[in-house]
Amino acid sequence: MPVLSTPWHFAWAAIPSYEVLLGALAVMVLCLGALLVMLGVWYRWWRQQHVCPEHRLLMPMLSEADDDRYLESGERVEESLGSIDYQVFFCPHPECDHIRTFRVEDVFSDYRRCPDCKFMTRSSTQTTQSYPTEKSTGSATVHEKCGHCDYALTYQVTLLELGPPAGGRLGSLTQQNHQTTGNSDQWGSGGLGGPYGGGGLGPGPF
Repeated sequence: MPVLSTPWHFAWAAIPSYEVLLGALAVMVLCLGALLVMLGVWYRWWRQQHVCPEHRLLMPMLSEADDDRYLESGERVEESLGSIDYQVFFCPHPECDHIRTFRVEDVFSDYRRCPDCKFMTRSSTQTTQSYPTEKSTGSATVHEKCGHCDYALTYQVTLLELGPPAGGRLGSLTQQNHQTTGNSDQWGSGGLGGPYGGGGLGPGPF
């Protein structure tokens, strides 16, 4: 007797077995446990960094205006330029002067470390003297200066030659492909000729 297949039969067949569901649940439990362990480790590290080691009090963060008195002159310049952000935490106990400073660097900043004062306050500008072409190099002048100390440096750089334009390469490749296609068409039309028809789809002797 034939068995009729209904949508309910296909839906029941698509349900995973008990072993598969149990295995997926075990994997989810393990992943959740690992996430909780990682959160616990991070929280313990965070408390060690933001809790006063003497009075065991949570240290709040000073405002940008109040933390300047705990920073050096170069660090204040870094904050004003936006290359580094300093976060200063202090112990709220009236008889404690414990502070902790965190340094957050802006990876997208245009300022680099100065070779003299070692702060992230060095900037550079480039002025092009001659532009490069496809057959000759160019030159430019680079001016470096520090926003904190008296460091300054000027030097020349060479600009590399320009490569061939993309449009010219594309046109050359298109022309070569067109020539290759034309030659293959001529070869194919001759191949269909000969003693069986004289070429292509034209009439010939039978």
